[in-house]
Amino acid sequence: MQRIGASRFALGEIEQPGRLAPIADLYVMQANDPNTPVFELYVGDEKVGLLYEPKREEMFWCSYRIEPTSEAADRILRDETIWNEVNFTVRAKDGRIPSPHTFTGGDYVAFCKRESNRLSFRSLWPT
Repeated sequence: MQRIGASRFALGEIEQPGRLAPIADLYVMQANDPNTPVFELYVGDEKVGLLYEPKREEMFWCSYRIEPTSEAADRILRDETIWNEVNFTVRAKDGRIPSPHTFTGGDYVAFCKRESNRLSFRSLWPT
């Protein structure tokens, strides 16, 4: 994401009486190289997938193309329990967790049945 505006004020501060101050920075999504993963997907301590090609779906949702890291990882990723029980962690390439409470939406059943290679995640925006 690219920062295109900034607030000089803390949340809720007002510059002058009767005028509202900006309350947050404004960010826009930049195009990513479709061959470069944006995030890494872990189940336990095992890296099982890479997230590519972010696409804004709705207000709080962004979908990603998911590619498994191995055949064994592919079997893990296609297990509905992983998505239904939120048994995964998404990490940035530097190891940090960008959104610790993210979860999947949309049709993970279709993903598990190999009808789609994309999943939507809540509050998981590319950095």
